[in-house]
Amino acid sequence: MFVGAGNGGWRCRSAVIRVRARRSDWSAPILATDRLSLKAQSFTESVIREMTRLNLALNGPERAINFAQGFPDFETDPRILDAAANALRDGYNQYATTWGAPQLREAIARRQSVVWDRAVDPEKEITVSCGATEAMIAAMLTLVNPGDEVIVFEPFYENYGPDCILSGATPRYVTLEAPDWSFDPDALRAAFTEKTRAIVVNTPHNPTGKV
Repeated sequence: MFVGAGNGGWRCRSAVIRVRARRSDWSAPILATDRLSLKAQSFTESVIREMTRLNLALNGPERAINFAQGFPDFETDPRILDAAANALRDGYNQYATTWGAPQLREAIARRQSVVWDRAVDPEKEITVSCGATEAMIAAMLTLVNPGDEVIVFEPFYENYGPDCILSGATPRYVTLEAPDWSFDPDALRAAFTEKTRAIVVNTPHNPTGKV
């Protein structure tokens, strides 16, 4: 994907990037996918996106009911739209503080102080991320070193495995068994090794809903 600014403004076009190993290979281009990193080659198609595409292809956009992504079948409340529009007009349309707007962090700290029954410092203990996906990879990259192991309960939200790989860690899986999606304590105990650095605890669990 190339984006550039010309006399006509910003332009964007898609292209297949090709690279050549030697000048003599100029007539025999190599696809960029042949040059992907080992990490990138280990990733697979997103199940969520794949199910969305299959649903739309089989049922069409008018009949498709999407259980893979959070797309409600109703419009956004007009009050929310008005509040967003007013905020933009009032100047809230520039880069914010990268770790979260002060008012938002203070509000989160007040709430979590009640939930956790202890004082929470919005300056040192609260960071706002662009969703849980960013928060997870940020936490993983902060805590995990290459060669470490991370315990993950399966089935799991599809990003947890790639998060481990991007961090250079090896995921070790502990299976949640139907019908109540509980785990075998012995299996969890066996998953711990001297290399264990973290365990991902997701509750309520995605995708089972287990608490």
